[in-house]
Formats: sequence, structure tokens, C-alpha cells
Amino acid sequence: MSLNKAEVFIASRFEEFRELRERLVLKIANHPLALFSPVDLNNGHASHRAPLTECLARIRRSEFVILLLGEEYGSIAPGYDKSFTHLEYEEAIRDQSGTRVLVFCIGARYSSRRIQNAEPGTPFGEWQRDIEKRHTAGFCEADATAEQMAQTIVDNLVNALHEMRFGQLHVNGDGQHQDLFDAISDDSVLDDSDITALESQEFEVRGLSMVDDRASFSSALDALLRPAAVAAYEQREEAQRAITLADYASAIKHLERALEHRPLDLLSNYWLAALYISLGRKQDCGRARELSERASRIALDEGARIRASACYILAARAARTMAQLDEAVAYARRASEVAPRYAQARIELARSLLITGEISTAIQEVREAGSLYFPSLREIFVDPLFRPIREATNAIAENFRVLVLQRANSILSAEHQISALAGGEAPAALERSAGRKRAFAAARQSAQRQHDRICRLAEGARAAVAALSNAPTAEGYRTRQELEILEKATQETSSRLASQEAHIRALRGRWAKIRAYWKATASAVAACGVAYEWSGGHGIHAVLAGLASVYFVRIGYIDATTYRAQVSSTETRIDDQRRVLADLATRRSFFTQRLVELEGLARASASTTLTAIQIFERETLRFSGGVLPFRTLYSGKAGDLVRLTMRQKDAFTETTKRLVKIDGSTPEWFREVGADDADAFKLYRITHNEPRQLVLSRTQAYFGIA
Repeated sequence: MSLNKAEVFIASRFEEFRELRERLVLKIANHPLALFSPVDLNNGHASHRAPLTECLARIRRSEFVILLLGEEYGSIAPGYDKSFTHLEYEEAIRDQSGTRVLVFCIGARYSSRRIQNAEPGTPFGEWQRDIEKRHTAGFCEADATAEQMAQTIVDNLVNALHEMRFGQLHVNGDGQHQDLFDAISDDSVLDDSDITALESQEFEVRGLSMVDDRASFSSALDALLRPAAVAAYEQREEAQRAITLADYASAIKHLERALEHRPLDLLSNYWLAALYISLGRKQDCGRARELSERASRIALDEGARIRASACYILAARAARTMAQLDEAVAYARRASEVAPRYAQARIELARSLLITGEISTAIQEVREAGSLYFPSLREIFVDPLFRPIREATNAIAENFRVLVLQRANSILSAEHQISALAGGEAPAALERSAGRKRAFAAARQSAQRQHDRICRLAEGARAAVAALSNAPTAEGYRTRQELEILEKATQETSSRLASQEAHIRALRGRWAKIRAYWKATASAVAACGVAYEWSGGHGIHAVLAGLASVYFVRIGYIDATTYRAQVSSTETRIDDQRRVLADLATRRSFFTQRLVELEGLARASASTTLTAIQIFERETLRFSGGVLPFRTLYSGKAGDLVRLTMRQKDAFTETTKRLVKIDGSTPEWFREVGADDADAFKLYRITHNEPRQLVLSRTQAYFGIA
């Protein structure tokens, strides 16, 4: 929408409303919330053109005309049979004019809040009847001061500007709850607490785009096969351009041409109705109601219930402009019935109920709208129509503050639990008197810190699990390889030790000793024979026995020495093998313990990460109301984090006809996160955002993974 100042022409008899005009000029020019440029030709400024010519030229450039209708008709313009003010009015309502006329009746003649027509047949009487037929006039109390009347008129002007900008003008009220609306003004943070709320929230924030079917003509073939749809689309584009330039008459022409090409085009019907209503002319509002009803039927046939509700809201506004209040309430109720989760429909119903005097029911509808999508209450604090229930709306706002505070403290409590798992500190809970803006900030910051901490835990867990993989560079792989080598060496050493121990047992056996020492025994026997033979006088025999003894002594010594050497060397080898085995056992114990530590670290890291994610998604992600810094499927772009349930995913696909694919490439240990609960909130990252499908990654919500 255009950000230029909206020109506001003040049309009235100068003398009758001098003080009111002065106050209006000041209030309009210095309005703190909306950009206006008042046009008051009674300001003493000179012009080279004739007064009437100058008036009509300025009206043609004005977006609004405030017509002050008083007790008298006014002086006749030279060369005409009508007054200056009457001619100004006719210029504003001429065919193809895009000027919005706001009529205010002031004076005793209108004390009954009705136009008491002048005598039939008089210019004033005929003009009054024409005004009554075309417009829903506003009335100022007869005893109201000029200041009070000026404020009433300016309030209505701001509301009219809001309508002319099709709800895209975000103005604030008296600032009483400004901190709250500032805290939840981020369009990227939407409340999606219900499975149908995703579409509702997108509609609350952005409304119905005039050209939002651009994706339908994504290829040249699509365009060639649907020439009427393309022609209607092009006319809507031109209409949008005209609206941006505040050229509403041109916008109406383009939308009418769009309907000539495609009478059942939902967007063309909707926007043409909205334009007619924004101009506030009774004769156009009948046509607007027909267009709105047709658009609602088209939307319902397409299954777009939120759009259908928006169309019924237009019908309610058209009926209200035509002073058909019961019909306005009926249309507003229908809007709420078609889309019970659409907060704007509740606001419109509350507005219609207030006009008909159903105060308590209107308050209940406002309360319901606030519970659905609190930012929708912004206009409640702007529209003067809601001033009679301001005390109730203030209480609703305060209750919402308490709710936000409770949610913020619950989110902070979840952060304490995660901090206890991961180590570290978490901020204290907010005090009961904490402001709304602070509560929102604390909740969002806490949720972000929780996510950051979980991402660090997840990276640690991934590294710990990766250390146990079979990658050559992984410590677990190297440790297992070392254990295999040690196991093989242990087996070989044990085999050698067993062989040596068998050998030593054989050496220490009876027959081995006999074989080792029998010659020494034989030498002793021979020595005894020498002594015997020598004593018997058998010298030669003694000599022979002595030689035998010497022989057996020598070879017996050699055999015994060899035997003892074999035993000693075998014992030495056995000791060496046992030392080797002990060293191998020590090394095996070390590497086994290291592997156990790696496995324990991986299990502990994975378990801590999974528990932290479960706390985060169960305790933190369950909250809505704008307290979380995550987007929705509607507003998210590639790389954004989204908070989602499976039921919401299915609803998104049904609503937008776009496939939502979940990337299943997750580590085995990570697949344990969360049960298969269709209503359980989980965090995803949008990895691909294409016209026909979205790809979400559960894993990449917490860390990147190939």
C-alpha cells in the first residue's frame, strides 16, 4: 500500500463550521498514527484559479472527503443552481471516482440521529435524500463541543483509511498496550497452536493476496492452456498497481475486466467487493455483497474455508454500510461458523454485535479472538466502536500478559532442566510483575538458548558416536584394530608358553632325570668297582674299572650340565613368555577400557542429547502465542526452523496442495527422538522450498548431516 499522505478534503459551509474546521485541520495534520494531509480552502491561501475550479481540482486529488452537513444548504455557486458544497460532493461521487466520502450530520435538524429532510423539491431536500440513499451518515450530538466532534470525525477517518488500505494499515490506539503488540509484531513468529491455525495465522498476518495464484502459471504451457485465467491474473496485477497508487477507480475497472474474462475467479470477486465497500457508497455495497457471497461459495467449493470466512466478513461490512444490521450479524456469524479458528471473523462478529447492542456476547467474541490470535485485538484498541467495552478488553489484555508470563516461566523451567543435563547456568524465573515485552523476550531468548545448547550437545554426541565408527581415522576403529593385534599376539604367546611349559614338565619327569644322571651313577658304581678290585689285588681290573669310572664321570657331567642348562633356559623362556603375556594383558586392558569409555561416552552423549531434545520439544515447543522464535510452513524459507506436528503437516498439504516430505537420513541413535504422536510438536529445518513441495529435515534442525 502507498505510504504517501492521504489527502482529506473538508467540505462544508465555511461560516457554519469555522471552529470545527479549524480543529479538524489541526487533528488531521498532526495525527500521531496515520499520515494525512488536510485540504481546507478556507485557509486564506491564494490561487490563480477560480474558487470552484480550485475546489473541484483538489477533490479529484483527494482520497477522502469529509462532508459536514449542517442546518442550511449554503450559497449558490455562480453559473450553477447548486451550492458550492453540493457541487463538491457531486465531484467526489462522480462515476469512476475513487474518493471515499464521509458524511457527518451536525445540528438540531439531526438530533434524532436521522436526516430530517428539508422541504421536498428544494435543492437541500433533494440533496439530503440523495445522501441518505448513497451513504450511512454519522451524527454528532447536539450538545457536543467542537473538540469532541472533531475527535469523533477523525476516529472515523482513521477507520476509513484502514478500510481503504484493506487492513494493511497498522495503527495503534492510546498506547496502553503498545508494549504487548510490539512484542508480538514480528510477522515471522506465528501462533500455530491448532492444526487449522497455520492457514488462519497466515491469513491474519498477510490477508488474501490479489495475485497469490502466480504459481498456477509457473510454466508457459500452463499459461497457454488457461488463457482466461491468465487474462484475469494480468488484470488483477494492474488493479494491485492502481491500489498502490490510491487510484481506486482504475482498480475497479481492471477488476471488472478480470471478471469479464473469468466470472468465477475468487480473487477478482473478493477484491472488487472490497473496493466497493472501501468507498462506502450504499449503491455499490449491494453489488459488493453479491460479489462477496459468490466469492464465499467459490472458496467453499475449493475447500478454502478461511477465504470463505474472509468473504463473509466483506458481506457483513457491506450490509452494515447499508444499515442492514441484522444481516451484518448473520454474515459475521456465518464467517465464524465457516472458520471457527479465524480470529478476524470473531472480531467482525463482535463489531456487528456491539452495533446491535449485544454487549456481553460481543465481549465473549473478543475474548475468543484473543485466545485464537492475540495480535488480532490490535484493532480493538483503535476502533472507537469498541470504546464502550474498553474495560473488558483491557482485562483480556492483562489476562494475556499473565498467560505469556506463565508460558515464559515454563520455558525458563525447561531451560533449567536442560542446563542440569548439559551443565551450565540458566536465568531465574520472571517475577509476577514482569512486563509483557520482557516476558516475550525472555521466552524467545530462552527457547533460542535451549536450541543452541542442544545443537552443541548433538554435535558432541555425533562426534562421540563417530569415534566408534569403522572409519580409519576414528579412535574406536584404531582401538579395535589394536585389540585385534594384541589378541593375536596373546594367542601366539600363550601357544609358545604352553609349549615351553610342556617341555619343562617333560624335562622334570623321572625318565628325563634318569637319562640325565644314569651315567653319573654308573661312574660311582665303577669307582666302587675300582676300590673293590684294588683291595682284592686285581690291579688290572682296578685299572679298567678306574678308566670306566673316569669315562662315566666325564660323560655324566656333560649330560647333567646339558640337562640343567635345558631346564634353566626353558624356565627363562617361560618367564619371558609370562612377562610378555602380562604386558599384553596390560595393554589389552588399557585398550579395552578405552573402548568401554568411548562406548560409554557415546551412550551418555546420545542419551543426554535425546533427553534434552525430548524436554525441549515436550516442554518448550508446546507453547504458542508468539513466544517462540520459529516460523511456520507458510512463512518459512529454505534454512528456517519450523515447529510442527504431523497433523499440521497433513493440514498444510491439504490446504496448499504442496507436498511436505520428511528427510529420513538420520543417524540410528537419533531415530529414537520422540514418539509417533500426530499431535506432538517437533522441530524441523526447511532444506528445500519449492513451488510444489517442501522438504524438511528432522536431523538438520539440530545439526547438519549429509
